[in-house]
Amino acid sequence: MQPEKRAEIILWSIIVAYAGVIYATLPVVSAVRKALTERFGYGIFDGVYWVFGALGAACAARLLVRLRGAVRIRALVSLAVLAGIFCSGNSTTSTTNPAKPESDRSQRSEVSAESFDVDRCR
Repeated sequence: MQPEKRAEIILWSIIVAYAGVIYATLPVVSAVRKALTERFGYGIFDGVYWVFGALGAACAARLLVRLRGAVRIRALVSLAVLAGIFCSGNSTTSTTNPAKPESDRSQRSEVSAESFDVDRCR
């Protein structure tokens, strides 16, 4: 088997395994989130994101060392895009804390069924 083909199979296997883990843990996510928030506070999620991000970066760096040529360049570009998405979207300090009471959040406008004009949407 060619080294490029083997590396591609390994990378796709990791992606499929990771997606499988995500889908397998969906039923318990809310219970785990509630337990972590009660025990450590809401900021624990930032630490969890960065730890797993660092582990993923270490694994990706190890695999990238083994890749050569155009495959390596494509992999680096893909990793840079994913790292940017990870860093921009996973910081819980910039989002609204769902553990705060509703009175602490900014007021949202409520639309009642009586005040909503269906004909205006057509």
